[in-house]
Amino acid sequence: MTIPPDYAKVREVCPICSQGWVLVARDNATHALFFRCDECGSEWEDARNIEDESSRRRDDYYDWDFVESRELATNKVYKYVINKISKNW
Repeated sequence: MTIPPDYAKVREVCPICSQGWVLVARDNATHALFFRCDECGSEWEDARNIEDESSRRRDDYYDWDFVESRELATNKVYKYVINKISKNW
């Protein structure tokens, strides 16, 4: 999957599949933010637990979208984003 450069990335390599990016996603029903691998679909509620395989979930969310970095600039999860927006956007 080709990831648009403005999607909020949290990790360059998923610790589960070693292939995908871990990105910020939003549940469309509840608007809750979570973290999801674009390759294997692993999901985490908390970015601090991404290394902990026991905290991983899969398919807890059915209707979701990845989130762009600029949408998170004032959100507390923005501190985990590795591709922060430039000041000139």
